[in-house]
Amino acid sequence: MTGHRALVGVLGVLALGLFACTDLKLNPLPTVGSSPGDVPVAQPSLRTDVQPIFTARCAIVGCHIAATEANYGLVLTDATTSRNNIVNVPSGKYPPFLRVVPGNSVSSVLAAMIDDQEMPKAGPPLSQGTIDTIKNWIDQGAQDN
Repeated sequence: MTGHRALVGVLGVLALGLFACTDLKLNPLPTVGSSPGDVPVAQPSLRTDVQPIFTARCAIVGCHIAATEANYGLVLTDATTSRNNIVNVPSGKYPPFLRVVPGNSVSSVLAAMIDDQEMPKAGPPLSQGTIDTIKNWIDQGAQDN
């Protein structure tokens, strides 16, 4: 047991030394759209209301910033890319269901995943006001506006 503790201690010192000698930067998890006081936007615009949520909470390192097998090829880096990748596009995770069905958030995989807090994976869950903003955009036709 003593040898095991010594090994753990040595590994701990090495790990501290490694992190002390690197440019490791741990950014805080994104929290945009997670405040209980977030008010839903009744008539949201993709570019001014919805994409900023995607940019802050989805298009981050390790999530939807580049097409990967892990994220089913879904990139949400800007309004045009986001809309092209979600509106009337089959879900990679739940085919043949569509990621976003214009005019119908109830049938949209995106709405179901944020309702179930399956997404976003980084940071706290989206607030109900933020979720309602995204659903309002979908229900109003998921326009490129």
